[in-house]
Amino acid sequence: MKERSRLKELQTSKMKQHPSSLKSETHAVAFDRFNNILQVETCSIKIIKGLQAGEQFQFSKDVIRVGAHPKCDIQINDGTVSRFHCEIHRDQDGYRLIDDSSTNGTYVGELRVRDIFLIPNLAFQIGNTTLNFSPQIEKINVEESKLSQLGPLIGASHQMRNTYTLIQRLAPSDLSVIIQGETGTGKELAAQAIHELSHRSKKTMVVFDCSAVPEHLIESELFGHEKGAFSGAVRTHAGLFEQADGGTLFLDELGELPINLQPKLLRALESGVIRRVGAEKTVRIDVRVISATNRDLAVMVNEGKFRQDLFYRLAKVIIRLPPLKTRKGDAILIAQHFLMKLNKQNEGRRFIKGITPNALHQLEAWEWPGNVRELRNIIERAYTFADSEMIHSADLVDHLNTYQFDEVSLNEDVGLNLDIPESCSLKEAKERIIESFEIDYLQHLLSKHNNNISAVSRDAGIDRRHVYRLMKKYEMQTP
Repeated sequence: MKERSRLKELQTSKMKQHPSSLKSETHAVAFDRFNNILQVETCSIKIIKGLQAGEQFQFSKDVIRVGAHPKCDIQINDGTVSRFHCEIHRDQDGYRLIDDSSTNGTYVGELRVRDIFLIPNLAFQIGNTTLNFSPQIEKINVEESKLSQLGPLIGASHQMRNTYTLIQRLAPSDLSVIIQGETGTGKELAAQAIHELSHRSKKTMVVFDCSAVPEHLIESELFGHEKGAFSGAVRTHAGLFEQADGGTLFLDELGELPINLQPKLLRALESGVIRRVGAEKTVRIDVRVISATNRDLAVMVNEGKFRQDLFYRLAKVIIRLPPLKTRKGDAILIAQHFLMKLNKQNEGRRFIKGITPNALHQLEAWEWPGNVRELRNIIERAYTFADSEMIHSADLVDHLNTYQFDEVSLNEDVGLNLDIPESCSLKEAKERIIESFEIDYLQHLLSKHNNNISAVSRDAGIDRRHVYRLMKKYEMQTP
């Protein structure tokens, strides 16, 4: 009777004493900036009886597989244990122990269980092996990194040094991460840094741009399809989850993922299994998911445009990349890095010694609306067209003033309304000229393409979202 009462307690418990919570923005990781303490939620599983007694494992994964198969996270050398015997899932209510249709069952005491909530220091038995479960909060002292580069990320500013530290601490775990930042801040590079520093680095990091694939093909791209599953499926296709098995899946532009497809992604993350379109069998996958967005997903959740449960599943950690204009000194450091890279790529054909002090000052003073991506493009162009062995201010000024729209050929002139008071400073005058150009230029393209935003973005060579931002900035009516 006591065992049955105990089982009921386990099945109904919502783990109130467990430290996990979905009420905070980053519910698996909390960073106390005042005390420089990083708190990471993990769980410890120790084998307390059996041939492997004394072995202990620590995880920060959402799905932990236990069994005799080599792909299990905890491989048990016990003839009475099934290949995939049971799983431990972390969800919004805590940790659950789920029997995976094992031959000999999963037991708590004398009771065979199928799906129960785990409480701290609970022992459970599979075959002749007994394991003990214990949730933990790992507290890590965090000091600002002394690096000026981490993997593909470049920058020695205070903001980037803090980012490096966070990446270094989190990379070895399996926590899902969302990287937020403006367009061009290097979100994919940060994902690469996390992957390269993780235990998954020998496997692939697969990239999927949620905004670049037609909605009706996203499911097939992520989960794969069988031959003949739909019109045009002429062969079996392994989806990106399968391709990333054992490695990392990077979901770029996560905020663009259609809401009707979000439940399928959530299901794959919760269960650790996927099913190809048109298939009957499921496939087990072991993938760490890193996502990136320039949108505020928390706001989208409140607006009903993004599923709350998926957000919490993916946002175990949120890393915010700062815009380049706030990173003092980094524009110069990054520009010199790009110059060295270009010299190496063009070895024997072209060599630029460096960038003049005046040009460096100009780079540092620019506000960089396109962030690092804009800086890279400007240095590449200046490198190509420079008339001497140094990049001078003259090689930059035209590009800096017209960069956002200089890839377009106009069929007719765009007139500028330059009403500039004599008392204006150089900076104010330049801002007025740019604003006047942007307004006239954007109005010209909107008229030319009959307010078709996609056509405007293609013609201007900029992202649709940037077109919308400019229209909002200058209070132009959105069609």
